[in-house]
Amino acid sequence: MSVNIDALSVEDLIELNKQVVTRIKELQSQAEINAASQFRIGDIVSFTAKDDKKIVGFITAIQKYKVKVFTEENQTWTLPASILVPKAKPSKKLLSLLEELFPPFVKIKTSVRKS
Repeated sequence: MSVNIDALSVEDLIELNKQVVTRIKELQSQAEINAASQFRIGDIVSFTAKDDKKIVGFITAIQKYKVKVFTEENQTWTLPASILVPKAKPSKKLLSLLEELFPPFVKIKTSVRKS
């Protein structure tokens, strides 16, 4: 798609810019909502922190655009869902924390996985 912007006035360019920025934000918001919908509370996930350290945890809450993750280091992170990677096998420490904090949920989740 090509738009000839050479003939547009400054006012028209400003309006076009506002429309483009609005559309980009809408697309990004929808991508975050879609990413968050792929996860469930209790899912084991990993992500890479700013210092390039890989962090593993489990999801404790899912908001519209963000997901809360509780880690092996007893920290809670609120992150965009798009940076999370599902992790199939948790460490024993993380599984123990998950069972301690959400015992009924873990029993249901593990029995569903076995069947």
